[in-house]
Amino acid sequence: MIIENIIGNINSYPVESRKVDKVVLDRDRLSKPHQKVRAESGEVFALSLPHGSTLSPGDVIFADEDRVIAVELAPEDALVIRPAGQMQWARAAYNIGNMHQRAFIQEDCIITPYDAILQSIMQKLHVPCERMVCPINGVRANVSQSEGHHHHHDHHDHGHGHSHSHDHDHGHSHSHGDSHGGGDE
Repeated sequence: MIIENIIGNINSYPVESRKVDKVVLDRDRLSKPHQKVRAESGEVFALSLPHGSTLSPGDVIFADEDRVIAVELAPEDALVIRPAGQMQWARAAYNIGNMHQRAFIQEDCIITPYDAILQSIMQKLHVPCERMVCPINGVRANVSQSEGHHHHHDHHDHGHGHSHSHDHDHGHSHSHGDSHGGGDE
């Protein structure tokens, strides 16, 4: 069977006496409009959603008189960060962004895919965090043009002896070729 549309959300869909069958997908697979998926019942479906479509947890992708098939977010290896106070929230968010890490915000925590370096940074900042297997969900913190977009920086000379390089191994380095403090003359 080929599924071409999202027909509702399980929270408002009239399930009534029908069986709910789930398609469990990780966060990356939610953004793929064309793929094969397997329901918990074992049945395999082809998804061919309109260009630019993404799935969300709870989306209903099929229904007949006997069953409703809904998308569920799979548990993944995650880092759950629980900042206490504005300063910890700010420092945690800055470092997550600096590492180009996907992040999802909930009322009391930030959830990211597990990363040992990020966990180490949070521990050095004394921001409580825990590695756990759970769905990585919440409000998406970072905005990009599309899922899978790769962020590139131009390495350039500022014209006054200041050059900037951006290390994608999660750090920044700056070199100053003069001593005028970086201001334009």
